[in-house]
Amino acid sequence: MKLFVAAAILLTLVGVTAGSRIGPFAPDAANAAAPLTQVTISGLKVADKNYDGNTSATIDWSGATLGGVTPGDSVSINHAGVTAAFADLNAGANKPATISGLSLSGADAGKYALDSSTMNVTATINKTVFTVNGLVVNNKTYDGTTSGSIDYSHAVVSANGYFDADIGVYANGIAAFSDKNAGNGKQVTITGFTVGGRTDAASLLVGNYIVNPVTLTADITPKALTIDGITATNKTYDGTTAATINVGAATLTGKVGSDDLRVDVSASTADFAGVDAGNGQIVVINGLAIGGTDKNNYALTSTSAYALANITPKPLTLTGLAGIDKVYDGTTGAQVSYGGIQFTGVIISDFLTLNFANQNVAFSDKNAGNGKLITVTGLAITGPDAANYTLNPVTATANIMPKQLSVTGITANDKTYDGDAGTTLDFSAANLTGKVGTDDVSLDTAAVTGAFANKDAGNGKSVAISGLALKGAASGNYTLSSTTAAATADIMPKTISVTGIAANDKIYDGETTAMLDFSAASLTGKVGTDDVSLDTAAVTGTFSDEDAAAGKSVAISGLALKGAAGGNYTLSSTTAAATADITPKQVSVTGITADDKTYDGDANATLDFSAASLTGKVGTDDVSLDTASVTGTFSDRNSDTGKSVAISGLALSGAASGNYTLASATATATADITPKPLAVTGITARNKTYDGKTTAKIDVGTAALTGIVGTDDVGLDASAAAGEFADRKTGRGKTVTVSGLALTGTDAGNYTLDPYTTTANINSVSVDPGPGQEVAPENHDLWTETTSQLDGNAVTTATVNQTELEALLAEGQARHITIDVQAESDDVRIVLNGQMIQMLNDNNATLEIRTGRSTYTLNAQQLNIDQAVKQWGQSISLQDVIVQIELASPSSEMLKVAEDAAVAGKFTVQVPPVEFAIHVDYEGASVPVSSFSAYVKRTIALPDDVDPAKITTAVVIETNGTVHHVPTKIVQVDGKFYAQISSLTNSTYAVIWHPVAFSDMTAHWAKAAVNDMGSRMIIEGTGDGRFNPDGEITRAEFLAILVRGLGLKPTGGSSTFTDVKATDWFASAVNTAAAYQLVTGDKNGAFLPNDKITREQAMTILSKAMKLTGLQNKLSDAASDTVLHSYADAAAVSAWARSGVADSVLAGIVTGKSNGKLAPKDHMTRAETATVIQRLLQQSDLI
Repeated sequence: MKLFVAAAILLTLVGVTAGSRIGPFAPDAANAAAPLTQVTISGLKVADKNYDGNTSATIDWSGATLGGVTPGDSVSINHAGVTAAFADLNAGANKPATISGLSLSGADAGKYALDSSTMNVTATINKTVFTVNGLVVNNKTYDGTTSGSIDYSHAVVSANGYFDADIGVYANGIAAFSDKNAGNGKQVTITGFTVGGRTDAASLLVGNYIVNPVTLTADITPKALTIDGITATNKTYDGTTAATINVGAATLTGKVGSDDLRVDVSASTADFAGVDAGNGQIVVINGLAIGGTDKNNYALTSTSAYALANITPKPLTLTGLAGIDKVYDGTTGAQVSYGGIQFTGVIISDFLTLNFANQNVAFSDKNAGNGKLITVTGLAITGPDAANYTLNPVTATANIMPKQLSVTGITANDKTYDGDAGTTLDFSAANLTGKVGTDDVSLDTAAVTGAFANKDAGNGKSVAISGLALKGAASGNYTLSSTTAAATADIMPKTISVTGIAANDKIYDGETTAMLDFSAASLTGKVGTDDVSLDTAAVTGTFSDEDAAAGKSVAISGLALKGAAGGNYTLSSTTAAATADITPKQVSVTGITADDKTYDGDANATLDFSAASLTGKVGTDDVSLDTASVTGTFSDRNSDTGKSVAISGLALSGAASGNYTLASATATATADITPKPLAVTGITARNKTYDGKTTAKIDVGTAALTGIVGTDDVGLDASAAAGEFADRKTGRGKTVTVSGLALTGTDAGNYTLDPYTTTANINSVSVDPGPGQEVAPENHDLWTETTSQLDGNAVTTATVNQTELEALLAEGQARHITIDVQAESDDVRIVLNGQMIQMLNDNNATLEIRTGRSTYTLNAQQLNIDQAVKQWGQSISLQDVIVQIELASPSSEMLKVAEDAAVAGKFTVQVPPVEFAIHVDYEGASVPVSSFSAYVKRTIALPDDVDPAKITTAVVIETNGTVHHVPTKIVQVDGKFYAQISSLTNSTYAVIWHPVAFSDMTAHWAKAAVNDMGSRMIIEGTGDGRFNPDGEITRAEFLAILVRGLGLKPTGGSSTFTDVKATDWFASAVNTAAAYQLVTGDKNGAFLPNDKITREQAMTILSKAMKLTGLQNKLSDAASDTVLHSYADAAAVSAWARSGVADSVLAGIVTGKSNGKLAPKDHMTRAETATVIQRLLQQSDLI
């Protein structure tokens, strides 16, 4: 049924939530002529209200303010005509409401305009609350639930506010006691009332009402309970009526559900009707009660009960019998002794006797055993109380001794380590020794175990065998001589694998090194809690390459095991794999400037990237600023100084650009827009041959001005014009500056005259390519030059035209190809492809590269293009392989290294260093060509102000600051001096001044050679400015001087000789000499570095060095005996040394001693060593 609401309307207006910003107003017509200042209202609200059936809202002006009013102006919010309304009439929180009709008032209101006449805010409409009164909850008997029934006969409903006449409350409340338990005056809560409407319209409004819960009281009375099923326990006769009851099967009739109830017998009593033994005797039970957490919800109908039970005769035990041992005889016959027998368990007042008339004594069976049961039967109890007793079986024990057997032939099986010392056994050859006849007895292996001495892996480990036993029908008649045995077997290490190693992501750093995460690493196959774990000390992770990318493969190597149990395992692999990301590194752009320009009516700006740099770049990565789409825009088109320029479109380029990301694609700069200048055209300069001067001849016959605006009266006066080259060096397209030009005419003051330059060539004087070599005719189409800026340096790239090169080679006249780069750049790069190198190789052609300061001459075969590309596979096309030859000024970092090396080495760098490099590139991968099989020539021009007499040699400067000599000589071509360097490697070369004059060489025969070799940093003194020329020299010292003299790059690594350790001072020199096949060890693989070197040993080594320098190819084929026959002691030369000694004599390196003897077994002196090294280099045309 429905209960109808009976209450008065109560309407209260409270609280309004904060509103939103008010929107724009349009100015009124009266002020339309003048711009009005816009103002904004903030802090205006509407108040919360109780549901009242309409949308009206009350405005809260307390926090309203005007924003944007000029201080001192009289202007405020006009309250008149302002209204507010909710979006609908329904109750709810944060309901939208609109305030309308907003306007301004005050003396200065005409100066302002509201940005909106309306404002959207939110507030709450609270629901009307109904309360139901007059309800009654009925009492009930305990039923295990909290539910209750409601009496609605006197119910009435009230409301705290507005309600609709068609709204009612349903009589569907749910009554719930505070708990289920019996009790008086228990609290009952009624909830669940719902609101309904009599009409469809009213039903739509029920969401605006709620009904309060109702709290009342009522009683729950205990429920009646009956106990059934109590039983009494049978007992053995004890001379009393006491009984024990059992409530395990008792039932409680009337229990509700799963209530916690039990029968409580803690205060109860139970007694038999009499004391004598008998069946079905009555037991009386009193004092029953209820237990359990729910006991108070019930009341027992009775506290007494009855049951039936038996009193059984009491068993008596006869003690004092003793069994007599016997030897196993196959029968059960036994004997006992009755001395001291008595009854145990007789009630004190009872009288009993024992009758032996029908006794029988026997073992339980015939089998052997200890403590075997003997049973005595036929005994009887007599006397007046005999009915209350029975006689327990009468027994005794004795032994039947078994026969002893021994076990042989058990072996143990090998196994793989499993963390347990146990092993399996092989019983196939097991045998029992001592078994009688055909008795059913055999070895019982069910409980036999084998255990190694410990669980660890090992060979021939002892195994202890235990648990040996017998089985079979007759096994009880025997005993083993021992239940243990021994054997041997192997425990082999267990193979386990590593999983879970992860590689950490990183930001690109130019390296392939990967940091590894071992936190989830685990060993699959490890046994239990063995102390074995992954040894990460030498584990390394390496990305497939250094470039940024997601999901890159990482190769993991160096896996090993450690821990006390490590020896019990072996890894399935010492490598693993993972993936990780190398994310691009952020770089920022600095140094971009905007060029000043002449006013041209637009805002476009020209940018200067010459000083642009990337901050954050790793090492020498090939990444640079991509200026292709970069634009600059002035703030406006008007002329001015220091104008702002917005730079956009920044991007990266280069092979390594994918490894980086820009911090910003925009930048800013400043520049000027200046008045318009006039340009001169038509003046030309004439080419000339190098004459050491900068003067240039010019022609002004067609000179003209361009850029004159309209019909301005401006003319050019070229009567005093003169031309001058930028410098006197050779070059193509060299700049010629024209001076002495002036403007004439009445409008000349309105313009400025641009400096005028043109270009012309200063042709160089060629260096002789060498006898027998043909020089390619001048062919300017053979290469194309382009010059750009890279990190502030001018870089000229000469790209060779394959078609032109092929045509030259096809003519059969070009065996010496010269590329003469005319541009004056810091870095010159010659670019060819692999196919061009192969063409040069096929024609045995020599390539000479000339720049203004250096040349580089090499035979194409030295590039060994086939070897260089092997790592990329045989299927690649040489057309796709790029070969770049570079002659460049070193980086600022490398120049600093050179400066520091000069200070440390006490030499002077006479000519700025030059870096020679060759790279072979394919699809982003680059291979440096750093060494050659024969000497390659380079020349570095000496500046005019450098005295060629003050050049001692050239040196290689490594990146770590180490320095070593390279063979160098000074040559003069057409009056110009050059340092000609011969080397087997590419590197950075510096021409130096390092004069040395040893104090003890003043009058020595080898003075010139020793001081020359010292000045070239080939030999060193013994201290205090002395050389000790006549001191003998060791094999190691001789090799160190030879390696330095030949300019060989020292090599490290392990030695090929047993007596040369990596830590020896001479190890690097010996290893280098061995690598170039200059020395070999003795039959035991020893070098004997500290032995004094003999003259024939030295000459043998020099002969091998001649192969490297090419000198040996120039020697005649004269037989050794023919060459040596003029020396008196030629026969003293060892057979193994004769060829090498003959070569040294034939080449003029060794001439013998003053007595006409070679003295092959004499030891070499320090002076002799310096002399033969100098002669080797001179005869090889290297110095």
